[in-house]
Amino acid sequence: MKRTVLALVLIIGLLVIPSATALAVTFVYPAFSDIANHPARAELTLMASLGVYLGTSGITGPATPNDPLTRAEAVTWIIRATGRAQVAQNLVGTQPLFFDWASIPVWSWGFVNAAALLGIVNSPSFSPSSLLTYAEAVTILVRAVPGHRAQVPGPPISSWPQNYIQYATAKGFNGPVTVGTSNQNLPITRGDLARMTFAMQQIGPLTEAGRETCCGAVLPHDETIFEGVLTAFSPTTMDVDDICMGYHTLTLANTVFMADTATLTPLVNGIVRVVCDTSGNVVFVQKIGP
Repeated sequence: MKRTVLALVLIIGLLVIPSATALAVTFVYPAFSDIANHPARAELTLMASLGVYLGTSGITGPATPNDPLTRAEAVTWIIRATGRAQVAQNLVGTQPLFFDWASIPVWSWGFVNAAALLGIVNSPSFSPSSLLTYAEAVTILVRAVPGHRAQVPGPPISSWPQNYIQYATAKGFNGPVTVGTSNQNLPITRGDLARMTFAMQQIGPLTEAGRETCCGAVLPHDETIFEGVLTAFSPTTMDVDDICMGYHTLTLANTVFMADTATLTPLVNGIVRVVCDTSGNVVFVQKIGP
């Protein structure tokens, strides 16, 4: 009997030890090696946490925030940022319908097809190797959120790209990035696309009548984004007193990307922005106030 009890104790002990190990949280800081003091540091870190952009050689490598990106890279970014990666996956083996399909990299076929299917891009040719301009970035970001494209005025009231730029600016798609005649035809940087993408992710879809819906944004506030005072944390949770919605205890994901510090300790009693993944677990933390 004693041997049986001892065996059970040993088995239970072996089962408990891996469970505790599995709960360990890894904090990633910095997400990329070249974003220190960059104005898009936080947004690039957020894109990494959501699996939208992983840099040129993976996490902790360079992000090249001031470099441009191709149209093929851009639609891949946008499809991931809007949670439609599965749509792209379903279209991986389908030949794109653009006239220049042969020049479209095979790795991007699924994403290009998804962008075409969703009406994010619709020109006869795709020009996959051309660098994405600020005007084109504004256009695909507006089209990426259902219902907004129909609200953009067309000729004779306004014509592209001014119609999209004016609409995006009015609705907040550009975030802190200024887009106008001085830069609309210039290649957009990865950093600016990250900042504009985060802005787009907070904008909800519209009904056919152009009315705002109560839900549907990729990153809705008080469901996915929380902003408030970090009051305390444990090895697996963090407590945030949200400015609008009050107190929340949030579960940390296995990997948490930090925008400003390597751990949560320096952020206690300060104002933070927290972003959760689709499972409701914290994947991103940023200091936004004292």
